Amino acid sequence: MNNPRLTRKNAPLVKVTLDNGQAIRCTPNHRFMLFDGRFCEAQSLQPGVSVMPLYLRLSDERDSLKPKQHDYLMIYEYMADSWVPSHVLADEWNIVNGIYNRSAGRVRHHRDFNKLNNNPENLVRLSWGEHRNIHAKLTASKHRSDENYRKRLAEGRARYWSSPNVRESYAKRLSQKNLSNWQKPEYREKMREFLSRVNKEYIEQHPEKRKEYGERASHTLRRLWKDSHYRTLFHGKIMKANKSRTSNLTGKSKFLRVAKTALQKSGRLCKETYEAARGEVYPYGHATNWACGIAKYFQDDPNLVLQELNKNHKVICVETLEEREDVYDLTIDGTHNFALAMGVFVHNSVDGDNAAAMRYTECRMSKIAGELLADIDKETVDFTDNFDATLKEPTVLPSRIPNLLVNGSSGIAVGMATNIPPHNLSEAIDGAVLLIDKPDATVQELMQFIKGPDFPTGGAIYGKRGIYDAYTTGRGSITVRAKMHVEEKEHRIIVDEIPYAVNKAETLKDIAQKVKDGIIEGITDIRDESDREGIRVVIVLRRDALPDVVMNQLYAHSNFQTQFGIINLALVNNQPRVLTLKDMLLEFLKHRKTVVIR
Repeated sequence: MNNPRLTRKNAPLVKVTLDNGQAIRCTPNHRFMLFDGRFCEAQSLQPGVSVMPLYLRLSDERDSLKPKQHDYLMIYEYMADSWVPSHVLADEWNIVNGIYNRSAGRVRHHRDFNKLNNNPENLVRLSWGEHRNIHAKLTASKHRSDENYRKRLAEGRARYWSSPNVRESYAKRLSQKNLSNWQKPEYREKMREFLSRVNKEYIEQHPEKRKEYGERASHTLRRLWKDSHYRTLFHGKIMKANKSRTSNLTGKSKFLRVAKTALQKSGRLCKETYEAARGEVYPYGHATNWACGIAKYFQDDPNLVLQELNKNHKVICVETLEEREDVYDLTIDGTHNFALAMGVFVHNSVDGDNAAAMRYTECRMSKIAGELLADIDKETVDFTDNFDATLKEPTVLPSRIPNLLVNGSSGIAVGMATNIPPHNLSEAIDGAVLLIDKPDATVQELMQFIKGPDFPTGGAIYGKRGIYDAYTTGRGSITVRAKMHVEEKEHRIIVDEIPYAVNKAETLKDIAQKVKDGIIEGITDIRDESDREGIRVVIVLRRDALPDVVMNQLYAHSNFQTQFGIINLALVNNQPRVLTLKDMLLEFLKHRKTVVIR
């Protein structure tokens, strides 16, 4: 969400009324998303037009969430005709935008422990163990220090066990377990011996009970068998249990039938229209009233009734209002639309933005790129025709930094090739300053400031001979290795940096294949957990594997060790030349002198 702003002062208004009883006041040209994804201005909406709905509810027993999750915010996706947890969508946004990877863990955790706060910033992925430990620590802390928490736990347990449905559920579960156990011959024999022994011991200790138990059982069975109300009593209990179920399909279907009639007759659903229709559809009062039905079946939310009946919202009317007010809006990156609390989607406002607002497109140079073009508008460099002579383009850039050395270059031409590695900007500038102060400085003196190439993917350069050859002759070869360290406790190797120009995904596939073929031994699993923070490849080792041996195998048989051939070939006054480190810096200083003078 960006740029909340005042878009118009003293603007004319219209009121759009929906079939859920909600009304939206907005400017006549504010656009609503229709059910097919198109947009329509408020002033052009017609009665009966379907608009894109937003339906929300809390998860309950109906949802097939694994594990079971109650009271999580759910959003209805009409394309899939299903309810999706809001935190799942927020988690997907984090993954798409590189906040974290799926490999970070399988559990989506709310940082503030509020499962209704589904701001993407409040979500993090954890492993099962990490998630369990976090909640265990929180519970232990609350149990020790929070008296209200302990009181709520006690009240919750009492409330839980006071529910007839809970007791019935546990009784049924215990009964099923007993039935299952009694099907096993060994269990029956064990229990027969145990119960026989216990009963015999008790009767032997209390002989007077034998006659009492016999008379009581006989009397009870005769009474139940002869009681004419016995069946009626149990029938009544069964009916009562059915009526108390929230999944009572008969009661819910009647409620929906009345609600549908109310919508057809009046175009809107509320307590008044429902009660009027209930008297017509069920004149003898056999359908639940509005307050009971909306609470029992639809979480006190009329929008959920409309979701079940229509799967959308419809416009009832659009009215022009007499009053005028200041109006406000905001910008949503990416989708450029947002949902209102009334349950519909609207588009960003175009008011207050210029014609090239960032909701259309945006392209900016980085700060350092500005240094490459500094003073180009002051005729500091020559221009020539482009490929079709329709435009002029600079022959070179008036760069303030030694860009060839900093960014490097790679290319192949007829009979020649260049492969210049990138370098650290600060080191390259320090080397240029040294040559300004001391034009006769040697390459060895320059290497006190410029230690060697600086690859963006990291890695370690083994040996200085190749660097020295490249800087003194313009040609050389260096060995680059991935950086690894061992996590002893987890018995695994972590790769933090890889050689320059190595394709990580292909390298991991190649390693996996070589492990399968037996070329590399001691590895049980490889996971790529890299994200926007950097490279992280996890290599899980076999229990008997030696980490140093495995690392040496990886260096020998994979692209975690490569050779980088350096050829400092560049065009100097349109002539190809192989340059030493000092040559490249001197040519840059000559260029800057020309630019400054011009």
